Amino acid sequence: MAYDYISANVFFKNNSWLIAVISIVLSFTALCFFGINGQLQNVTAKQNYYVPGNANMTYTFFITFILASLFSWYTRLPQLSKNKNEECK
Repeated sequence: MAYDYISANVFFKNNSWLIAVISIVLSFTALCFFGINGQLQNVTAKQNYYVPGNANMTYTFFITFILASLFSWYTRLPQLSKNKNEECK
C-alpha cells in the first residue's frame, strides 16, 4: 500500500528501495525501544503473549514486516515489470 501511495511522488518513485530501508530502520528502532523498556520479556506461556510483550512474537512481527517490504520492493523493480509486460504480449 505504501508503494501505491508514493507512486505520485517522483523522488520515491525513482528510489523505491527507500521504503525498504525506512522499514528496516523503524523496525530496528522499535525493537531497541521495546528491549530497553523491558517489553521483550518471556515470563511464562500464560503471560505476555501480546506483541510487544512476548519477544518471539515481536521478532516474528517485525521480521515479517521487513520481509514484506523487501518482497514488495523486489516485485516493483523495473526489470521485473518489463519481463511481465513481455510475457503478457
